[in-house]
Amino acid sequence: DKDEIGAVNRQVCDRLKDDGAEVIEASLSQADDVLPAVDAVVALGGDGTMMRLAKRAARFDKPLLGINCGHLGFLASIESNELSLLSKLVSGDYESEERRLLKVTAVTANGSRTFAALNEAAISRGVTTHMAEFTVLKEGETWITYRADGVIVASPTGSTAYSLSAGGPIVDPQVSALILTPICPHSLTARPFVLSGDAELAVSIQPKSEGDTVFLSVDGEEGVELTARDRVIVRRHERSARFIRIKSNNFCEILRKKMYRAD
Repeated sequence: DKDEIGAVNRQVCDRLKDDGAEVIEASLSQADDVLPAVDAVVALGGDGTMMRLAKRAARFDKPLLGINCGHLGFLASIESNELSLLSKLVSGDYESEERRLLKVTAVTANGSRTFAALNEAAISRGVTTHMAEFTVLKEGETWITYRADGVIVASPTGSTAYSLSAGGPIVDPQVSALILTPICPHSLTARPFVLSGDAELAVSIQPKSEGDTVFLSVDGEEGVELTARDRVIVRRHERSARFIRIKSNNFCEILRKKMYRAD
């Protein structure tokens, strides 16, 4: 829908066809219809586009090549001015990097709903409501209670997203871990935690006052309103997103270029 991305899209399609590839063009809303028929997916946009499409591609075990047309582009493999590298996609001269997804289940009085997350599950208070209590259970045992605006359970991929903004650590995406980060905790001792990737965390919600609202947001997309004693369970998903890497950039190099550059 954006003119500048449309121009890049035309260049991408032309280059892939010139190298002998068959190209199917589709919008994000059409992705599920075309994913079964393709060998690989090429996404143009920013990290939000890559994240949404990576989760859809994971359902069909399809690898994704991201071309950054946004700001940071952590999930992209190449920039929009590096399209000559696309020949490596057609020739198979690339590596595939797996990023494990999170399985996020909201258990409420109305039943349960399960989502896949690439970055994080964020449980936070509404804009006009009070601070709430968030009790975290690890493997079913009560572990820690935060009085805070919310908590984030993130994957290593998500450690450079919302969790980072809330003061969480940066974790190499190849590490198997869960990251627990409180949002604006009312405590001098509340700190983020890095836990085993095989851990299961459950967050129980207790709003301060009746009528206060708490919401679950998964990767900034799906949202679920939560009430007192509702629970959000986060564990490792059985599926992984696969990202195509056609450059030799490692995580530290990407971090240096994206996060430490002058704006």
